[in-house]
Amino acid sequence: MNVLVISSSEGIAVELLRVLRANGHRGYLLDLWLVGGLARRSRFCSGYVSHVVKETSPAHVSAALEALNSACKRHSIDVAIPAGMWTTYFVARNRTRITGARLFPTASAVALELLYEKARFADLLRQLDVPFPRTIRASETGKLAELRFP
Repeated sequence: MNVLVISSSEGIAVELLRVLRANGHRGYLLDLWLVGGLARRSRFCSGYVSHVVKETSPAHVSAALEALNSACKRHSIDVAIPAGMWTTYFVARNRTRITGARLFPTASAVALELLYEKARFADLLRQLDVPFPRTIRASETGKLAELRFP
């Protein structure tokens, strides 16, 4: 199987490429965050495409999706897997516009936003009456002095 690793995390990308190769698959790398230095030079990487997204304007996002779909077609990609929080979010937000390959299942963009933003996640845990570590928002700078670390 040909797998495209959509990367915003060098370490995760290298490990995914290694695991793919160990299981008899060909791993290709699409670098959307300019982190593909070591991963693209890895013996586990069968091909490399870079399309760095410098901003989130519709034109830049569309260009990145075009690069992704083009890479899928060029390398006969069967499955695309995001590697890193930013690309997981990017894939979740643009799932319907990725047509070149099947996508590895991810959480929705809304769920990722909720889990990634620690203050919102703490608010959810508070609402659900689930214990969590004391959390202070950076905007509450007067309270930062109250924090005590173990």
